[in-house]
Amino acid sequence: MDSLSQIVLGTTVSLLVTGGRQPKKAILYGAVFGTLPDLDVFVPSINDLTATIEHRTWSHSWIVMSLVSPLFALGIYWKDKSLSYLRWLTLIWLIFITHSALDAFTIYGTDIFWPISNETIMGASVFIIDPFFTLPLLIVTIVSRKHNKSAKSIHRQATIALSFSGAYLLWGVYAQSTVQNIAIQSLKTPSFQEQSRSHQHLVATPTPFNSILWRVLVMEEDQYHEGFYSFLDKNPVINFQSYPRNKEIIDLLEPQSNWQKFNHFAHGYTKAEKQHQTLTGTDLRMGAQTLFFFRFRFAELENGQVLPLEPNQLDIPMEGLGLLKQVWFRIWSEDGFN
Repeated sequence: MDSLSQIVLGTTVSLLVTGGRQPKKAILYGAVFGTLPDLDVFVPSINDLTATIEHRTWSHSWIVMSLVSPLFALGIYWKDKSLSYLRWLTLIWLIFITHSALDAFTIYGTDIFWPISNETIMGASVFIIDPFFTLPLLIVTIVSRKHNKSAKSIHRQATIALSFSGAYLLWGVYAQSTVQNIAIQSLKTPSFQEQSRSHQHLVATPTPFNSILWRVLVMEEDQYHEGFYSFLDKNPVINFQSYPRNKEIIDLLEPQSNWQKFNHFAHGYTKAEKQHQTLTGTDLRMGAQTLFFFRFRFAELENGQVLPLEPNQLDIPMEGLGLLKQVWFRIWSEDGFN
């Protein structure tokens, strides 16, 4: 998730492990180790695609974290013996593990078993920024700094905050399952069967900043379908809009290793386009309609030949940001999207 969420998750875990004692120190260490895995974005990469794919791999691996946590704990214990070595180790390891676990709930996913497996765990049940998850942890972090707070009170409040945020994650899993079941039933309707042969796979993911409105993405070989469902909708039916994947362009890019890596990263939720003579690829998981965050150029067409290009990321179209306003209206009204 976003950096703020990871920081306050780290501070809350730290407050729990320290029993609410020395809250300012606990908050400092929680914030540092809570954000440390995300600093991999500053590690140089050969191109934009590699940087995107390698984020949340080695730096978010439970295996790597379990190996480095004893070293961090030893270094801190050598200078600060206010906690036992075992308590420092528990604090650091839990902050690292919960960081990666939280990221695994998002659509981006996390390679928590790297290097044993390069399969990304993609829960897709919480948006990367969700105030309902973050606010309880932020509040307890702020109030814990007050001088008149007892350790017992801080520990109890941290427990409540983490329980609330954890319950919200579980709600997201339940909501996602519910929406996916509704989507599967909607795919069986005659109106959808007329425009689709058979879907290969689908995913439901929450729209920005909430878990009430969900976007469902259904993939086929030559097209994909997009639909929205709000828990405030009167009828449990999802109406889908169909869009081309441009299979003929995908076939041109398929032999390239960069496209194969990109398609693996996106779990097959991709489309390709030709813009003038440039062949581009889009990750359909993160965004909607005309607004997608991960778009890369892959090749250039010249005299009928496909010439590979450095896979650099394309800018996000600013006109697509109006989609956020539509999201808000779609939560309350089934006519929110055109």
